[in-house]
Amino acid sequence: MKRIIFSFVLLVSFGFVKAEEIPIQGCNQPLDVIKFSEDQQSAIVLCRDGRIFVSSNQGISWSNGTSIGSSKKINDVEIITNKLIFAVGNQGLVSKTTDGGKTWDSIQNLPSVNFTKVKYINQYLFILGEMGTVLRSRDLESFEDFSVGVSGTFIDIVFKKSSDLGFLVSDQEPGLWVSLYGGSNWTSVYLPQNATGTSIALDGTMLYVIGKGDMGYQYPSPIIVKINSGDLSDWAVIPLTESYEPTGVAIKNGKGAAIMNKSTGLVWKTTLSGMSWDKLPMTKMLYSVALRGNDVYI
Repeated sequence: MKRIIFSFVLLVSFGFVKAEEIPIQGCNQPLDVIKFSEDQQSAIVLCRDGRIFVSSNQGISWSNGTSIGSSKKINDVEIITNKLIFAVGNQGLVSKTTDGGKTWDSIQNLPSVNFTKVKYINQYLFILGEMGTVLRSRDLESFEDFSVGVSGTFIDIVFKKSSDLGFLVSDQEPGLWVSLYGGSNWTSVYLPQNATGTSIALDGTMLYVIGKGDMGYQYPSPIIVKINSGDLSDWAVIPLTESYEPTGVAIKNGKGAAIMNKSTGLVWKTTLSGMSWDKLPMTKMLYSVALRGNDVYI
C-alpha cells in the first residue's frame, strides 16, 4: 500500500502542556511559512512545492492548495484577508490574489532581486530582499522603494503598533536597522557580539532578535538579543545551543517561542519576558512560528 505523508502545523499552548497536530492534507513537503491575518481569523501556510493553503476559520480547516503559476521559488506569503494574499520570491517575484488564490496577478516593474519577506503592518505592506531592499505600499498596488543599497539581505521586519517606529534585521552586519518615519528611511545599528538576525519580534517596549553572534566559539553561535526599543538601551544577550540554525522568534505579553533546526528541531520557550528560556527538543524540523491568543503555531 502506498504511504501518503501529510504535512502539519503543530499547535501548542504557551505552557507546552498540551499539543496537537493540524494536518495540511495534500502537502507532502515541509511547510515553510505559517501566518495569521491581522484580525487573527484567517491563516495561511506555504508548502515547499509552491502551493498555498488558506484557512478562513482560525486554522481549523484548510483549502485545497493553489499555485501562483510561476516556476520561480516562493519565499514568503502574507494574508491580509482570506481573499487578499501576497506572495514573494526569487528574481523579483511579487504576486497578488483577491479571490483566495484562484487567480494571481504579477506586480511588475519591481527590482529583480530575491525577495525574502512580505509583511502587512500598520496599513502598509512591506517587501524585503537582497542588497538591502525595502519596498513599501499603502494602496497594495504600487510600491515606493526605500532600499539602502548594502550587500546584506533583509530578512524580517516589525513595527510598534500604530507607530512610525520600526526595525528590521539583516543576515550581515550591521544586523539591525531602525526607522523613525514609517519605513521611509533606515539607520543601521550594530548588535552586540557582531550579531546578525534571522527573525525579529516586538513585545511592548522590548525588541527580540534571534540570530547568530560571536560567543567565543569557532563559528557564530545562536543567540537572542533583547533590547529596549525606545532608546536601544538595556541590551541583553542570551546564548542558545551552539550548533543549531535559528529560524524564527515570536513573543507577546511576555510569552513566546524561538525555533531552531539541526538534524531535528528545537523550541526555546519563555514565559518571563525573555529573562529565561527553556528548551524543548522536537522530532521534526521547524521552519516558522506564529502566535494566536495563548497558542503557538509552528
